Amino acid sequence: MSLRRWLLALPLLLILITVAGLLAVLHFVDLAPLAARYATGALAREVQLGALRLGWNNGILLEIEDLRLASPDWGSQPEMLRIARLHAEIAPWSLIAGPLELRRLEIDQPDILLERGPGRQGNWHFSEAPAVPPDAAAIIAQRARLPALLDATLRDARVRYRTSGGALLRIAARTLAIAAADEEGPLTLTYAGSYNDAALTATIEAESITALRGPAPLPMRIAADMAGAHLTFDGAATAPLDMDGARGRVTLETADFGAFLAALDAEGLPGGITLHVAGEIARQGERWDLQPAVGNIAGSRVVGSVRLDEGRAGAPDEITLDLEGDRLDLGPLLGRGGGGGDWQALPLTVARRRGTHLQGRIAADELVLGAVSLRDMVLRGRFASGAIEIAELGFGQAGGRIQMLAALRAVDDVVGRLTLRLDATGLDAAQLARSAALQSARLSGQATAGITLDIAGETLGAALRNGRGQAVVTMIEGRIARSALEAASTNILALFRDQDGTARIRCLVAAADLRDGRTTIAPLRLRTTEATISGGGSIDLGRARMDLLIGSESASTGFFALDIPVRISGPFRNLDIGPSRSTPPRRFSLSEGFPAEQRALAERSGCLR
Repeated sequence: MSLRRWLLALPLLLILITVAGLLAVLHFVDLAPLAARYATGALAREVQLGALRLGWNNGILLEIEDLRLASPDWGSQPEMLRIARLHAEIAPWSLIAGPLELRRLEIDQPDILLERGPGRQGNWHFSEAPAVPPDAAAIIAQRARLPALLDATLRDARVRYRTSGGALLRIAARTLAIAAADEEGPLTLTYAGSYNDAALTATIEAESITALRGPAPLPMRIAADMAGAHLTFDGAATAPLDMDGARGRVTLETADFGAFLAALDAEGLPGGITLHVAGEIARQGERWDLQPAVGNIAGSRVVGSVRLDEGRAGAPDEITLDLEGDRLDLGPLLGRGGGGGDWQALPLTVARRRGTHLQGRIAADELVLGAVSLRDMVLRGRFASGAIEIAELGFGQAGGRIQMLAALRAVDDVVGRLTLRLDATGLDAAQLARSAALQSARLSGQATAGITLDIAGETLGAALRNGRGQAVVTMIEGRIARSALEAASTNILALFRDQDGTARIRCLVAAADLRDGRTTIAPLRLRTTEATISGGGSIDLGRARMDLLIGSESASTGFFALDIPVRISGPFRNLDIGPSRSTPPRRFSLSEGFPAEQRALAERSGCLR
């Protein structure tokens, strides 16, 4: 080396020798009090340091013990951060020229609490000014200043994040490691720990530290396993640290979707439900879009889109679905092979505050629930804090179409109020008769029905005993077995012949009025070309009993009809059927309380005249 170069390098060499000597001396000096005072003033939060030392070993060594950072005044706990030990090896030139280069970083037992306060201000923001989402230029500038972590290890970490809905998400890391040979080579992050106490492992592979600092979206691949589910992402992100501007292909596969949702603090599905979904995902700000999404849940194929809008200012997250399937089997989703059990014990409780709201549309060519098959099903609804709303539920049943809208709203923490309206048109009477084991009546024709319900209680059974409801069923034109008419009119000719013919139905109307657990059946009238049958009665849901009296109108029957009324009474499980001396009710009008639509339906039947 020439004398001129020695002379130019000598001042710099002297500076390095001086700095190294100073660091060697400072290694024996505890700088914690001085550093804590400076950090407290800079952050406007109390900072405590058990020990802080600097040293030199082919670079700057930093040792910190028992670091504590106070929460803001509104925080739920006194401290938001504690670190038992921090060891860092820093490239000295990076302190001058930047960006910072950490050749080695070790952090032991960090304990972090993240939460938001007034104005959705995060406790990780140290300015009183409201946090403003960075624009594209700010994101590029932030990425350019990111430090280079060539070899980093975090051990025995605990992170708690309190969501806007108040739920506490728990993340624990046994180890988290970041490794890169240099700033141009591949960057890898590996994680082993848990999420909400469910085991979680993850690997993230990025192009390089240089690409991380660059302006273009960072190519990256993610693979994670949690609660038996495997998640992958292959794409890029403009803000890699929080996945903003992310675009790529995502897949999720699990043999137990219920366990996976429970780990995400979204319980509700039974175990053993398989799920596989894949699609293109994109995130912009608070919005995530997955479309088109193609998947399979519990053996049922679905296609469509899913959107997630992260809640702001304390609001819950919003998930919007638009899904279609050819055959959806609800049995596995409801457990116990499609429901069953005591329907009266079905709870009407609605959570008054939820961290996530769900809304959207689901359509299927066939919806299966146990032995029930619904065709051409369409469901539009919303599952939100304090309310479950069904704006539309339509499906084909018994050759006709059923349309329903309903709402279940919280009255208090345990009581819910259910309102419902159901309209059915074009129902095949023959199919309905077979379902009710009344094949011998040989009914045929099309039936129409309207049902309304307004009940409240802790369970469905309790609500039916303390609510109001109305139902009207009508039928115009059809056929009924003559044997059924003769049995209802106690025609003595039925004793001497096997009547296999049918009579034409002119009209049928049946109305039910539910009041506080007791259902009044009136009017009940069937008019045919050969006889008119009328009656009425009551059903006690609380006692599971019924009392129904029917009989023929003598003016409509022939000479051999005895017109003796028939009573059907007793508990549901052991009904008694026999002749009665009582006269069936002859009321041919609806009682007060029936809505106008049902009154018009009954009038159109022609059986009230």
